[in-house]
Amino acid sequence: MYYEHSDSVFSFALRRIGAEEARDVTADTFRIAWEHVDALPEQPLPYLYGIARRVVANHRRTLRRRGSLWGRLCREFAAGGPEERATETDEAAHALVGDDAIAQAAERLSARDRELLQLTYWDDLSADEVAQVLGCSAGAVRVGLHRARQRLARELAWVEERS
Repeated sequence: MYYEHSDSVFSFALRRIGAEEARDVTADTFRIAWEHVDALPEQPLPYLYGIARRVVANHRRTLRRRGSLWGRLCREFAAGGPEERATETDEAAHALVGDDAIAQAAERLSARDRELLQLTYWDDLSADEVAQVLGCSAGAVRVGLHRARQRLARELAWVEERS
């Protein structure tokens, strides 16, 4: 399973976070899958994406907590203390596509909309598979994807008219 799906899981993580973190996410994903080997479905890739999605979310929470802690420390030592550092940014919005206008439009979407679009178009999953990753129904995925496409089109028009 690892040899068959590790590249896909790594690519999935890479589109959402940096390369170093994507390696860790991939390793954690397969560790967790191994711990739950009895629950693996016949087609494990959507299941693995679901695990990877949760690992990425945990990683982002950790980064936010670190950034928040750094900010508090800086405020406490503002009198001559260290300057506030920029926290790591969410690369997922920039990684949706290479085109600048679409990337800018994608930045303006909610994380949920970006996730639906990425799972469908980048990871090439069906509505049933996306539903498995997100833990919802395929119908909810179809409706959400339809709305996400509409919002992306509106945001793209907004970005292009300002260019």
